[in-house]
Amino acid sequence: MVRLRSLSAILLVVVAIPAALLVHSLLAEPSSLKTQPVQAALRGIAAHTMKAHLHFLADDLLEGRGTGSRGYDLASLYVAAELEKLGLRPAGADGSFFQQVPLLHATTDQSRSSLSLRRGENRSSLTYGQEYLLTPDFQRQRVEVAAPVVFVGFGVSAPEIGYDDYEGVDVDGRVVMFLSGGPPSLPIDERAHFSSSASKEGVAAARGAIGTITARVRDDEGDPERSWSRSVRQAAIGAMRWIDEDGSPRSTRPELRAHVSVNEKGAAALLEGSPLTVADLRRFRKDGGAQSMALTTSIEVTTVSDHARLTSRNVLALLEGSDEKLRDDHVVYSAHLDHIGITPPVDGDSINNGALDNAGGVAALLTIARAFTALPEPPARSILFLAVTAEERGLRGSDYFAHHPTIPIERIAANINLDGFLMLYPISDVIATGIEHSTLSGDVAVAAAELGLEVTPDPRPEEVIFVRSDHYSFVRQGIPSIFISGSTRSSDPTRDASEVTRAWFREIYHTPKDDLDQQIDYETAVKFAQLNFMIGYGVANKARRPAWYRGDFFGEMFGKSRATARPPSRTAEARD
Repeated sequence: MVRLRSLSAILLVVVAIPAALLVHSLLAEPSSLKTQPVQAALRGIAAHTMKAHLHFLADDLLEGRGTGSRGYDLASLYVAAELEKLGLRPAGADGSFFQQVPLLHATTDQSRSSLSLRRGENRSSLTYGQEYLLTPDFQRQRVEVAAPVVFVGFGVSAPEIGYDDYEGVDVDGRVVMFLSGGPPSLPIDERAHFSSSASKEGVAAARGAIGTITARVRDDEGDPERSWSRSVRQAAIGAMRWIDEDGSPRSTRPELRAHVSVNEKGAAALLEGSPLTVADLRRFRKDGGAQSMALTTSIEVTTVSDHARLTSRNVLALLEGSDEKLRDDHVVYSAHLDHIGITPPVDGDSINNGALDNAGGVAALLTIARAFTALPEPPARSILFLAVTAEERGLRGSDYFAHHPTIPIERIAANINLDGFLMLYPISDVIATGIEHSTLSGDVAVAAAELGLEVTPDPRPEEVIFVRSDHYSFVRQGIPSIFISGSTRSSDPTRDASEVTRAWFREIYHTPKDDLDQQIDYETAVKFAQLNFMIGYGVANKARRPAWYRGDFFGEMFGKSRATARPPSRTAEARD
């Protein structure tokens, strides 16, 4: 039973959750986290176990666990063996622990690809890697485009919420140029959804465009996570799509015949002769107010792509629930097993070990699985442990599972995603991405309070991380999801959490420096695993499934077939 003094503490720290809703969530059912079996399972989540898993998965032997590589295959065998050792049932295809994901890998042949600009009789060429990048074409090995360019702000068309970058411009037969990210004037949920490349490409194709140009310009804070040099390194490893039953690559739009990215130097060349400047684009990113217009520039693009088919596997294991009525419902823990493999070297090192992104998440998944199997009785609902491939290639492995689930998709009650948690300092709070969307908020609150952790709102909502990891594949199927994505405060006064985080994304993220030489705080790793274990345990034992908040943007868009919960009114919140 939750004591009133515990409830008060929780209400004080969970600033992101409406008070009335949290009261209702916590009082609806008694907490079972203080029982002796659960506490024993929590004590079994140990630093040495996390460390052992992480050190194997992030070793140079696995060569960065690139999708479809020998290193990834070794990692998947390791995870399957560890799950089998715990006595979990295989939950993949044909009674195995694996689900094979058919993929098309495409890379751009830089030497045979090109981008030229025309303004009247003047023609100039841009340099690949220095000013622009090309996404390979998944339908054709060679494709050419020659068309005028139209700037369309952020490339968002959402007249239903009063925003349309395409209003007043004709893009039929043209190439559209838009800013990365989403309009700052939109509510954060809408901004997250409409900022995705899939959304923007869908709008462009529907309006008759034949190509896209993404302008990656900095706002005043620099946007270090999307540094150009990192983009160049990643572009070298190519892109992937999973293959449909008819043999065609999924999530492609054949009518779009060019996909270009430009940095600020490339954007300036495109804008030459128009009223817009790169300074305007920076201002639009920060303050909004983008002005769509036809540019004086036309482009000629040749994209030559090399194609290769391969398979890579998801790893799946099941702990069957103990309740006859609820065991057909499942709580899914997901973590991506892949990283970006081998890329051009940085300071002489070409292996991107992905220690924190995401060997740490997989280590947590394995440790959480061990904690569940240590219980004298499984929770009421079943637990599915899912290590997915190709997250770094656009959430391909989780998206494939979401479209080809090995359990009925309607029987997945919730998803808890484990990805990229920075275990670099002792934490006193956590950021719970997705907490504002569903009643999973109450489960996070109870679990965090049990560990003495505060729950902090996302300090950088403009990064729209809710659409940038594997949980979003579940969200798009209407499944409430949660993602403990970081921390903002350190309990060690000598370690500034904000500075550590900024430095990590600036210098280490998606580079070979994300390796075992980092000062990993394994007690924080333990807290991360314990917190996620308790969240899942609470969800798995509740009589009611998690529900989207009524009127939530993502619930309305994807989860209409699911139950909803009424968010509290301001009056009710004040009263409670």
